[in-house]
Amino acid sequence: MIEIMFHIPMVTYEILLEACDPSLPEYELLKNGLVMRNQQGNQEVQFLTDKAGAKQIMEFAATACPEVLPFVKAISRAS
Repeated sequence: MIEIMFHIPMVTYEILLEACDPSLPEYELLKNGLVMRNQQGNQEVQFLTDKAGAKQIMEFAATACPEVLPFVKAISRAS
């Protein structure tokens, strides 16, 4: 099983969450994020999902807020 870990800057996260209808499955994925501070001390949201969930979020970001797509960083790791 492959898990995808996303690290999204807090500002980006807030834009995506605001643009997302609560009835969409992407909303649930976004709401399950963990707020953290990165090495530079900036707030970001991290969440772990499978490939399908990662694809949903990437597609949602591409259509809802294409300007934030570059900030969505995916790191794959085998579990």
